[in-house]
Amino acid sequence: MNVEQQAYAALDQAEYGQAEALFDTLPEDSRAFGLGYVYAFTGRFEEARAIYTALRTKNVGLPLEHVCLHQLGMVERMAGEWNAALECFQEEAELIATLGDSPLPVSANAYELGTVWQALGEAQKAREYFEQAVQAQQASGDLVALGCGERGLGDWYAAQDERSKATAHWQAALEAFSEAGDAKAVQDVKEQLAPSR
Repeated sequence: MNVEQQAYAALDQAEYGQAEALFDTLPEDSRAFGLGYVYAFTGRFEEARAIYTALRTKNVGLPLEHVCLHQLGMVERMAGEWNAALECFQEEAELIATLGDSPLPVSANAYELGTVWQALGEAQKAREYFEQAVQAQQASGDLVALGCGERGLGDWYAAQDERSKATAHWQAALEAFSEAGDAKAVQDVKEQLAPSR
């Protein structure tokens, strides 16, 4: 496992101090991209915004621009800035379409749009995007994307007080995240499946 892989492994285990120290040793862009995650997960949203805004500016017109915009939207979502997140993800969707609507970016973007619309109280739009995320994942074959889409649908059904349907989607998410080896996502879904919720 190289240093970058070690840094992301530490991030997955919520070892943020260790992840930050490891990311600090990487070349400039890899360092910045990783630190943006650390800052977002530790509530340092202004620093995370600054990183992804700078990376996006540097990569305007390149395929990487939509990735930077996605990360910026993720920061806004984590900060609870739902309208700012919506703008980022809608703009990202346009960039993804321009680049040919690859299934994995479509799935990740649709999951985020579903999450944002749900937070904004637009249940029907949220469901449509969560379903799009799952459908696009089936074309991409990415297990984490599948887990996210299924978790999103589970969250949607839970918000409609349809616990049995929510549980079925969360179970599907748990299987996908387990197979992908995403320990943090597995733990998050297990908490959602806990009877006390």
